[in-house]
Amino acid sequence: MKEHSEILDELHLLKQEMNRLLSAGAEELRAFSARKAKSLEDEVKAVLDTLRAAIEADEREIEQALTDRTATVLTSAIMLGIIIGWALRKKA
Repeated sequence: MKEHSEILDELHLLKQEMNRLLSAGAEELRAFSARKAKSLEDEVKAVLDTLRAAIEADEREIEQALTDRTATVLTSAIMLGIIIGWALRKKA
């Protein structure tokens, strides 16, 4: 009987030790995951900021190109309209 009690006590102590080790490991894992998630978040934000800056630069460049050539684009569109109208009138 005494052996049975000692074995149960030993098992109980082992169970407590395992619970302590597992909870400590879980805390370390949670902390590691949080650090990794923060690092990944920072990297994604940096990439998005770079992408946003590149898109804004491209938008400004396109806008400037269209603004500089407004007269040329408008003249081309009018001439194209006249040519298409003349071609359609000739067919009819």
